[in-house]
Amino acid sequence: MNRNLKPSIIAVLGDMAMALGGLFDRYLPYVMMVLNQASQLKYEKPTSDDQEYLAALRDNILSAYTSIVQGLNAANKASLFAGFLPHIAPFLVAVGEEALANKDNYMLGSAVGLIGDIIQRVGPMAKASLDHDTIRRMLTAAAQSKNEKTRERGQWAGQMYSRLLRM
Repeated sequence: MNRNLKPSIIAVLGDMAMALGGLFDRYLPYVMMVLNQASQLKYEKPTSDDQEYLAALRDNILSAYTSIVQGLNAANKASLFAGFLPHIAPFLVAVGEEALANKDNYMLGSAVGLIGDIIQRVGPMAKASLDHDTIRRMLTAAAQSKNEKTRERGQWAGQMYSRLLRM
């Protein structure tokens, strides 16, 4: 399979989650396994094509996770997402570290948007997985971003994170 199709396929998984809402729960373990495996892809010495591919893949993984948690939430099943947070949090940290190092506002904004969505929908069950220094640095950097959309997401997600820590 052409590797350039994989990010698109991952995007479709997120679209399916939104469309199916709570009925997506029967596919959740399988889709989360695919997303987890895809999120672990790394290259020892990435070419510019590899870097571009990884960026597209990660962007679509973030989008799929967001769609899944939102779709499940629509049917009051977002708590099912919590069991996968131990695998999602390291991915968020890795994406965040890279976004901070490269000053990638787009990826940073997507990641903190997902963090906010997770906190809002999963609540206190997310606390242990998201209590990480890199996540705090991501939220701070996003809230101070010059990019308006990233800044808005960062401020909102930062508020959600503060509430989470008080729970």
